[in-house]
Amino acid sequence: MEPFDENRDALLRALDVVDDRLARLADDGVGRDRVVLWGFSQGACLAAHHLLVRDPRPCAGLVLFTGGFVGPDPVPAPPGGSLAPTPAVLRSISRDPWVPAHRVEETASLLVAGGARVDLRIDDGDEHVITDEACAAAAGLLHAVAVGGRL
Repeated sequence: MEPFDENRDALLRALDVVDDRLARLADDGVGRDRVVLWGFSQGACLAAHHLLVRDPRPCAGLVLFTGGFVGPDPVPAPPGGSLAPTPAVLRSISRDPWVPAHRVEETASLLVAGGARVDLRIDDGDEHVITDEACAAAAGLLHAVAVGGRL
């Protein structure tokens, strides 16, 4: 949520790392259709920003535990259909001290606009945690991807 300029260098380096890892996987024959991007907190913010802003293309799945796109300002929606049929599980806590629920909701809306199929749940609370339900939802996504299905 900090001004973009305050995070620019670190964010760009982190996004470059994600790009590099995805390229290495592709070189090894593992396409994006077999990759699930997954993160909690800062990792979720990085994964969301990568998929929404840096490289809006579908992948096997997306799991965001308490995270959303980076920066204080809205980002444009990805091109319509550019994320289809990516299944996405987004989970957070209503009064999380680090990532406001509205940012998770805004991120979910952008993913839907891009064609992702989003499963969003924000539970009541004020801790920075991953719930048992969130883990179960992520496991369901992984299972669906593993057997070749989609959510």
